Amino acid sequence: MNERVHIWSNGTEFMIWEENNCSRCVKAPTANWGGACDLNDAIAVACIDDGTFAPEVATRLGYAGEPRFWCKEFQGRGKPEPKPAAREMADAGMPMLPGLEP
Repeated sequence: MNERVHIWSNGTEFMIWEENNCSRCVKAPTANWGGACDLNDAIAVACIDDGTFAPEVATRLGYAGEPRFWCKEFQGRGKPEPKPAAREMADAGMPMLPGLEP
């Protein structure tokens, strides 16, 4: 039997994952349900169980021995809206730090 994998060490890591992936993915469940992502289903089961995943599922989620924050099967809905601070900086003509562009 394969050992199960614990991907996220805390709720903050999971929150980052969810914001970068599931909340912006076209396959995610909607308010009327109807999601088409078995990975999202596996995450839901892990959340109510012991927080672990089968190694095959962890690999599909992008796990490679340490947390990754990008799902291999992500299908985006488009570029996310910039955060309020990023909009204020852009409106003021101020450059953003590298990697923090809106």
